[in-house]
Amino acid sequence: MLNYYDSKFLHLAFVIIFITAQAAQFYNTNKLSKIFAGIASLFTLLTGFLLLKRFGISHSGPYPVWVIMKLVIWGLLAIVFPVIFKRLRTFLKILYLPWLILIIMAAAMAIYKF
Repeated sequence: MLNYYDSKFLHLAFVIIFITAQAAQFYNTNKLSKIFAGIASLFTLLTGFLLLKRFGISHSGPYPVWVIMKLVIWGLLAIVFPVIFKRLRTFLKILYLPWLILIIMAAAMAIYKF
């Protein structure tokens, strides 16, 4: 079993890989960036739940509000935005700002836990 610091490092590493792979999709539709984003997204979710266990938050719930909001943001970033990247290529410049705001909101919720 991983200790807290190893779990946190892995979580941050997968978040960075996920964000980088999704940012690459703003410029091209490279299949490799989609694969990296999907795998990193899955491992981000798994390591996030591992960290919740370290905080003593049960997997069966009820979850704190900040966890629910992070799951919603994760869903938007991992599911909705790739669909938008593929289908609405003309709106990518407009969608960069909401994408960035969601990432900043998720980071703030992880730090301040509100």
